[in-house]
Amino acid sequence: MFQCPICEQNTSIPVGGASVLPQNLHLGFEVEVAGYKSKMTSNSDVACDQCAEGSSDPAMVFCCACHHFLCTFCLEHHKRNRIVSKHKIVGLDQEGARQLHATMRPGDHYCSQPNHEDNKLNSYCETCSLLKKTLLSELVAISLSKTTALTLQKEQFEKMVGDIGHYTDMASQILQTHKDHEIVALGRLIPTELQATLRSVQTISLTPNQHSNISVSVKTDDLVRQLSKLGEIIVFFPSPSSCTWMSTSVAKVRTRYLVKVQSKTSKGEEYPHGGIEVKGEMRSKTHNGAVVYGEVEDHRDGTYTITLIPQTVGPHQLLITMDGQHVQNSPNDLDVRPKRDYHTLCNAQQVIQCNRPLCVAIHDNGDIYVGSYDHCIYMFDQTGQLKNTIGSSGSGDGQFSYPWGISIKGDVLYVADSGNHRVANIKWKVPS
Repeated sequence: MFQCPICEQNTSIPVGGASVLPQNLHLGFEVEVAGYKSKMTSNSDVACDQCAEGSSDPAMVFCCACHHFLCTFCLEHHKRNRIVSKHKIVGLDQEGARQLHATMRPGDHYCSQPNHEDNKLNSYCETCSLLKKTLLSELVAISLSKTTALTLQKEQFEKMVGDIGHYTDMASQILQTHKDHEIVALGRLIPTELQATLRSVQTISLTPNQHSNISVSVKTDDLVRQLSKLGEIIVFFPSPSSCTWMSTSVAKVRTRYLVKVQSKTSKGEEYPHGGIEVKGEMRSKTHNGAVVYGEVEDHRDGTYTITLIPQTVGPHQLLITMDGQHVQNSPNDLDVRPKRDYHTLCNAQQVIQCNRPLCVAIHDNGDIYVGSYDHCIYMFDQTGQLKNTIGSSGSGDGQFSYPWGISIKGDVLYVADSGNHRVANIKWKVPS
């Protein structure tokens, strides 16, 4: 027997010695606090209670609720955990040591009886048939370890998602520039990179192994199927071989010649965007291959207008390219003809001498036919020089009475013979 120095009651020492006596929880708490204070005020590093054994990161703070020393990394995860985020944290210094008694609460204590080690002590040990086990402390430890592992996995997944986003942005940008060789290269690169990403996903450990009570699993087959959807690229860009253009087959020297270009996809659908490099040029076949380059107007709706001004007469070749490739029906033959110089014609001596000209027509070769009050038709060349006279006054074949209109088609001359009330047609061999 021994007497308690406080209450002076006698207590019998049970079989087994003093170690089996009930615990003094208050005294145990004071001893525990003293131990923490000693570590906090010492000059040596304190190991983090959450880090794996052998970690080199020292503890920087102390949690008054968990009774754990924490390093900087574990502190961040401690703050993110909703269960323990509001725990009181103090620094490892004199001020932190002074705050322990005011802020620290006693930890959990468990029954020392055999087979009851997991029973939390409240006011007495519940030894009924239904044992109430407290797993909060264990769950907190598991949560922290799981959070650490999952954070690392999250960072790896974020990097992979960033890589996929990078290639998506690259594809969008290159498709807008319409560079064929870059699109082809991208079509080879993206599937390769996606396959590498999928292989990386499959190598990540998706189940943290810090504790067996909590397991995390990810359906990798579903993840692979979702990522594989990003590997297909549908190319929608103009194809030069499908693009069309419109213009006339004859141009006039030193006169604007317009070409309308419509960009289309490889399926023949109109491409509704601009920004394509379209060029046009006119190359002479006779004058030492003289070249005239056109000015291009981009209407930003997939259509373009090319303006060319030929400088020489004769056969030419019209070339239209899109992104350096010929469009449909390019190159194409083009005939450049002399421009009608009405100023020279009106001042030509032979025309001025015509007696009251009634009508005029111009042949494709440039010859000028003038119906005259003299009841005949005068033929002039492009410079105004008289080349021939057709018909005379009268009502017979080859005769006219006031030829009021002329039309020429090939080598047939149609004359509105006003005075004879008829339309005469004359097969006329055009002089070369």
